[in-house]
Amino acid sequence: LNVIAQKFVRLLDASALSQLIAHACSWIGDGRPVVRVLVIRLLRMLAKKLPDYTMQQYQELFTSTVFDGQLTADVTVKVRKANRLLLEVLVDRFGVEILLNRTDKPDWFVLQFIPTYMVVG
Repeated sequence: LNVIAQKFVRLLDASALSQLIAHACSWIGDGRPVVRVLVIRLLRMLAKKLPDYTMQQYQELFTSTVFDGQLTADVTVKVRKANRLLLEVLVDRFGVEILLNRTDKPDWFVLQFIPTYMVVG
């Protein structure tokens, strides 16, 4: 899946990227941890590889999907690790302030990660 996505990113096929992002955003709410890990990895790869102007276009969709689209009750170790790696990429792309303003859920992992990132990074 990531190889196909990287091909579309290189070609910058807008319609294929749009469909890929839409499917990833809808699948992130899946209850199966294996599917969620794949989707989170796909979103991380897209967040790393897409140009800045494209990421600005999809910023609201990315943040709402990551923070609002996921269930936090049934999180496995692999899902937490994938979310942490995705969050590192999102912090680098969007900034800490935007991500802090985007979520107010006390049970969300960003509240544990961002204060240490602000001190270290």
